[in-house]
Amino acid sequence: MEKPEFFSDPLHMNMDGSREFSVALANELVKLLGRGSRGRGEMLFNTFPFFVFLVTVLTLFYLVPRALRKYVLLAASYLLLHDWNPRLGARCSLG
Repeated sequence: MEKPEFFSDPLHMNMDGSREFSVALANELVKLLGRGSRGRGEMLFNTFPFFVFLVTVLTLFYLVPRALRKYVLLAASYLLLHDWNPRLGARCSLG
């Protein structure tokens, strides 16, 4: 990333530098965390399975007593993380 043509001045990247940095950062994160269960390393919030998940979580959230709502959200976040990246989800849930 230390290419002078990617910087507009010593502290700020230009558009090409910013784009190159974003791609390099994404590649490093994929190496570190692995790809998602769908093989693309991304979560899609505009799909029907996510809509069903969201409706289920919100229904449970409002049905349980107020004191237990944070545990519903915690369990839901672990399920969503595990669906995105099973290896990372298992690591987070096991401690």
